[in-house]
Amino acid sequence: MPEESLIKRWADPLRLLALLIGILLEIGFCWQIWWLGQEMTFLWGLVALVGGLGTAAGLTIIGTGNPWLLFWLFLGLTLFIPFYGALGSTAITFYLWRATGGKLADQYASYIDAEDSRIADEGESTAAGTVDHMVRQELNIQSYMDIMRGPDRLLKKALIGKILSEWTPNAVSLLKQGLKDEEYEIRSYSSTALTTIENRMNGRILQLKDGIAENPEDHSLQFKLAQSYLAYASSGLLDPGSASHYVRMGSDILETLPLPPPDEEDQSLQMLSLHGQAARLSDDLETEERIYSQILEQHPQHQETLSHLCALLFRQKRFGELHRTCDLFLQHTVGDHPAQEAAHLWSSSANETGNEVSA
Repeated sequence: MPEESLIKRWADPLRLLALLIGILLEIGFCWQIWWLGQEMTFLWGLVALVGGLGTAAGLTIIGTGNPWLLFWLFLGLTLFIPFYGALGSTAITFYLWRATGGKLADQYASYIDAEDSRIADEGESTAAGTVDHMVRQELNIQSYMDIMRGPDRLLKKALIGKILSEWTPNAVSLLKQGLKDEEYEIRSYSSTALTTIENRMNGRILQLKDGIAENPEDHSLQFKLAQSYLAYASSGLLDPGSASHYVRMGSDILETLPLPPPDEEDQSLQMLSLHGQAARLSDDLETEERIYSQILEQHPQHQETLSHLCALLFRQKRFGELHRTCDLFLQHTVGDHPAQEAAHLWSSSANETGNEVSA
């Protein structure tokens, strides 16, 4: 029998009810046998057994790690050390909860920054840092989606903290996978994270609108609002119709903004990149490619632009250009990049297709 399958498949309200009944039976047993001195009978033995089962089963809703192991540990304590065993089991449960994830929900707000659609600084990993070395190694080795679909609750909780502290484009899809989890705690963490992300993004948009109402000529605020609209549209939180609406609003703002002076390269790059994002989200391939060409004229090794151009060429099946562009992207990529694996596959596919055509 899988280690997660014994207690966690109960409905969570039933487990809470089992915990309450178990505690009441434990107290009743101790009161009658220990404090009132009644004779031990088969009936009171049955009360102790049912109380131990209820307490052990109920405590596994809060505990972390292997529920099967925890269930038998708690059951043994409550049966062989009535009342005090239940207190000890509760103390163990509280310690495990605090040690592995009790603070994760409090950390969500500090992680989420909707202005640039990322969560906290890249160097942070506070949630994953609260778990042991083995868990961190598993997070590095296993596919994130495999973890979210797997049985290990501890890894899932650590992963939720990790993907919030190191925002990636598939973070929302991972959290949505968590909403389907059979474990209530994982569903709750995932739901809290998604709600907080959406609230922060909406809050940022309202804040920028208020700022623009007070300073209508502030182009930097308008740029940030367009940025927030597009970040929200591409977050994965919205249905296709709502996402298109936010893309249009972001594009409309960008059309009204003047281009930065030629000597302000950083601002010019940011403006062009945002125009490229709007075209990409609108599926305007011609405009998207034109903007990428403008960026690469000024910054021939710009990683993000090269990766997006690779994706565009792949969609259009322009394999000759795709092979060259992917090779250029891979040559100038420093460190890990989310598009590296895809670029390798695209380059290999383009090369094989080109050889077949030549033959």
